[in-house]
Amino acid sequence: MIVNNLKNTKPVILYDGVCNLCGELVRFLLKIDKSNKFKFLPLQELSEKEKIKLKIYEENYTTLFLVSKGKIFTKCSALISIFEELEPPWKWLKFIKIFPLALCNKVYDAIAKVRYKVFGKKSCVANLNDVSPADQYNNI
Repeated sequence: MIVNNLKNTKPVILYDGVCNLCGELVRFLLKIDKSNKFKFLPLQELSEKEKIKLKIYEENYTTLFLVSKGKIFTKCSALISIFEELEPPWKWLKFIKIFPLALCNKVYDAIAKVRYKVFGKKSCVANLNDVSPADQYNNI
């Protein structure tokens, strides 16, 4: 099972593996996360049992998830938590938490709704890492 022992691992970012915008976010984070603080996993690679365990019920995967310290963050809460883990100057992007979370999530939802039209979509899930999925997600 891919998501065994989540409480004892690095934070895991779960993203839509066919979304070009989501893929670019992952590539960006891989580039700037010099301390290798995160693991990345396309939502499409989760089993149905894992989705239920993590309470991921969406079939269209419009939400970014961060699983960290036994908690699940979504949408803007996930982005803020990710930014808080990064080194400056990227850490400063967490400034978006000065805005009401409901407003941030409305903007997030609006972007998520049009992301395929604007940024495109892959026909299959692509591995964005330099290592195999088995190595990248080992012990997640």
